[in-house]
Amino acid sequence: MTVGPAFAGGPPALGVVADGSATLRLDLSAGPTGSREVVVERCVGGTLHGSATDSAPLAHTFSLGSGGKTTVYFRPLPYLPDDRLVPVAGTGSPTWAMPAGVTFRFGTEGGTGRLASVSLRVCRPPLLLVHGFTGSTRSLASFSAWLDHERFDTFLADYYNTDPNDLRGSGIEPQADKLASHVAAVCAHYRRAGYRIERVDLVAHSMGGLIARRYLYHVARNGRPSRVRKLVMLAVPNHGVAWVEKVVGNLLASLLEGKHQFASDQLYSGHSFFRSLNAGEADGRHLLPDVQYAVIVGLRSRYPLIDIEGSLLGNPQAPADDDGVVERGSAQLNGVTTYHLPVLFHTWASELAKVFPSDQPLNHAPPVIRLVKHLLLRDIPRPRLAGTDLVLARAVGEVFLRRTGDTPWQPVASWPLALRSAWAEFRTAEGRALIELRSGPATWGTIALPPAAELQVLFSGPHRARVCVVRGQAVFETGSGPAALDDADAGNGGFEVLVGAAAAASWTAFTPRARLVDTETRFVVGAGASPTLIVLDGRVTAQNIPPGGARAAARFEAGSSVVLPDAGGFAAAPFPETPWWNDPFFRVAAVPAAASSAPGIVPPLPASPEAYGRWEETIRDTCARAAGLLAESGLLLEEGKATARPGQGRPEANAAAIGAGRVPADPGLGGQERAPPDLAAAVAGQIRVAGQAQGVFRHCRKRADDLPLPLRLGLEYFEACLETVVRQGREFARDDEALRYLWQSGGSYLATLCREMREFGRLPSLVPLAGHRRAKVSGQLARARASLAPWIGEVPPAPAGTWEKAYRQAAQAAQAGVRDLGLAEKALAGSPPSGRLLYAVKGLKARLRAASRDAWEASGDDAFWRGSFEALRGAFAGVDHDLASLAASLP
Repeated sequence: MTVGPAFAGGPPALGVVADGSATLRLDLSAGPTGSREVVVERCVGGTLHGSATDSAPLAHTFSLGSGGKTTVYFRPLPYLPDDRLVPVAGTGSPTWAMPAGVTFRFGTEGGTGRLASVSLRVCRPPLLLVHGFTGSTRSLASFSAWLDHERFDTFLADYYNTDPNDLRGSGIEPQADKLASHVAAVCAHYRRAGYRIERVDLVAHSMGGLIARRYLYHVARNGRPSRVRKLVMLAVPNHGVAWVEKVVGNLLASLLEGKHQFASDQLYSGHSFFRSLNAGEADGRHLLPDVQYAVIVGLRSRYPLIDIEGSLLGNPQAPADDDGVVERGSAQLNGVTTYHLPVLFHTWASELAKVFPSDQPLNHAPPVIRLVKHLLLRDIPRPRLAGTDLVLARAVGEVFLRRTGDTPWQPVASWPLALRSAWAEFRTAEGRALIELRSGPATWGTIALPPAAELQVLFSGPHRARVCVVRGQAVFETGSGPAALDDADAGNGGFEVLVGAAAAASWTAFTPRARLVDTETRFVVGAGASPTLIVLDGRVTAQNIPPGGARAAARFEAGSSVVLPDAGGFAAAPFPETPWWNDPFFRVAAVPAAASSAPGIVPPLPASPEAYGRWEETIRDTCARAAGLLAESGLLLEEGKATARPGQGRPEANAAAIGAGRVPADPGLGGQERAPPDLAAAVAGQIRVAGQAQGVFRHCRKRADDLPLPLRLGLEYFEACLETVVRQGREFARDDEALRYLWQSGGSYLATLCREMREFGRLPSLVPLAGHRRAKVSGQLARARASLAPWIGEVPPAPAGTWEKAYRQAAQAAQAGVRDLGLAEKALAGSPPSGRLLYAVKGLKARLRAASRDAWEASGDDAFWRGSFEALRGAFAGVDHDLASLAASLP
């Protein structure tokens, strides 16, 4: 029996790499007089096949061909468990392999024919680690050491320019050529060691993922095999970067040193590099069919907005949507599974470590190592394509379009116009335009442009977009379409909006006039020396970045209207008397204009029995679907089994308890519930399923204008509760003790919400209240309005240095309103049942609590406190409006 061909004149191969493609040829010969029947007595570590391409295994018994000879092929197991790997003698790679072998009997089964055996080795594919922007082998050295300890064979190399006189050599394409050479060299090394090999695995960090994707892109264009089985991308800006916080911009500028000078321009999201790399993303042509892809995204536990000196100005409790450098929407790729890990920042660079001291660097974090190992040892699912596209849905008058910044403006002659692109620029003169952002057949967001507006879409993905408003105004609206709800890793849709003109040639130096980040909301942005923001629904985190004044940041709730003065800070602004965005021209069926709580904008909501009846089935189905998502997740615990629930008490008390280690190891469980082996994965699962259920309620609430107020408030209650689970999971998941607490409290709280959702779905909407009960509830609603009244309308400006005091006083008024609404809730919770009205009051209480949630832990300068104060006042106006409407509609 002969085993395999010789490599380059060397000995026959006695090993094979479990890369999903490589096979080992076995030539069998019984001699001219030997038995023609062969029995496979033993086959360890793989299966036998009749050819290298056969998928069906060879039969247990087979016959030799003419001359008593035949050829079979040994295909190794696709994945090798740790406990079956043993060290390989010698100093070269691979260092770990699984003993394997095949024994044949020449003769009939059960007979005494001659035995022939061969011993083989099967090893895991070599793992190449590709560093990112301005990195080196040092960047992933500890990552490599950890994976070596997990019995992988890792390989490191430098992917940067070594010739300071060669500008083009510092681009991404030359580094992709280096990667191609490295892949070929590693494969040649394995063949010289006697192993059949076809493919390797790649794990790439940051820009290293772009280097790896460019290598695969070049391979596909030239019709050559990719030599890659898996590509796992860690925090890769797959759609580029636009403006980043100044501390990161300074970091990049200081680290260039010629290594990646040309690549620094290519990283800009509007660069032609991404147009070629992501071409065909809508229909999957950007992916190779025989490569398994995965994206891992880190999410910071805080959302600091950073000034030039690096001091924190933003709300420390606001949710993060990036890792400090790469935004989640840029990392996600259509048709690739995305995994989100909380409490991680982009890299171990000391500058970022100082900014995010409570987080772990993504390229050094043990949870990332565990997830990478998990992905390397099993098939990575490929989700369905979302079909991302920009569509000019409607245009009238003078509307112009261009695909890139270096092409002339073209007038729009007809619509709808599908751009088949993730980027474009739009301009209106005496015209109007409505732009849709689609994910498959569903529209997840819209942008409305009035006359005299100009806007750049820097990047648009399945659920996120980065946009720059150059002049005029624009309305941004997002919704949860059916496609988004069915994707567990889609996340919530939203916009990152910059104000200013982003220049591709100098993106690292570009500082916008303002930056606004939202999730699932509707808001108006106006460009100019003093940008404006009007929040019509949801909430928006805003950063004022004046060229010479003090920077400020704040989060604004629905009903807020502010201006971002050139001197810094925020100032309240009146709502326009005739909002242009209410024009029916800007309405689309896929994402209708959401009902708003802003005074003077919302028409009175009907409260007739007919209006409730139109929504009865929808409310019931929505509650059933959201409760089903929670119940089927397997992540719920018995109600009341935890000592506290997320949202009970002040958030800072929960955080302090976790930080001080005062949370019991198994609070209240009494041994009845066993913690899962991977607490981080369990908490991440709770965050994910809570976000999915939250999207179900948001989609229902936002899809029509005639939803009666009590029903809308009930849906808002569940949204707010689920947001609490998501927020606390992302903020406090730091160590095993905190994770255990979050898993237990979150599981118990989600079980309570699951019960309440089912209850809300089957309760009647209109239950007449007895006279005394109605008077009591009405009185408590009036008291809540009275608590807020001093802070609504014209308020004398606070002297400099006293804005913090004014904000905390307003927050105390909010707490008083919460107590009044709690008494109204208590009155409605008794017998006889009050129907869905109980959850309407719960919804108002949750909104008021959320508005003042950060009052006790926030910190900042005077401009920050002034912005926070105005944001709180805006939220009060919306709550007051709905309190008055609810009181008027009591049955």
